[in-house]
Amino acid sequence: MNNGIQEEPRARRARRRGGPGPTLADVARLAGVSPMTVSRVVNDSARITQASRDKVEQAIRDLGYVPNQAARSLAGARQHRLALVYENPSAAFLSELLLGCLEQAGECDAVLL
Repeated sequence: MNNGIQEEPRARRARRRGGPGPTLADVARLAGVSPMTVSRVVNDSARITQASRDKVEQAIRDLGYVPNQAARSLAGARQHRLALVYENPSAAFLSELLLGCLEQAGECDAVLL
């Protein structure tokens, strides 16, 4: 039952419960555009009007949407991969090195192999 009140988006409810964040479909719904339009904005396609781009970017900010990098790589988006080769038997050194590398790779949208 709606009672004239707009229902809270699924993404906000899920985030409040500690679940997954907003989806591309949530952004499309809020912006009043198709999911393909949101995809084109996220992938910086030239095939989008500035008005649509502005609506989508505002919805992205409002929802706090962040593209899922694993899903993007499956969809064919370019992905940066980093290989780590080390030669130090110290477990403490390796632990700190891996944590630092994983953190930096995540900030650069790269995958550490």
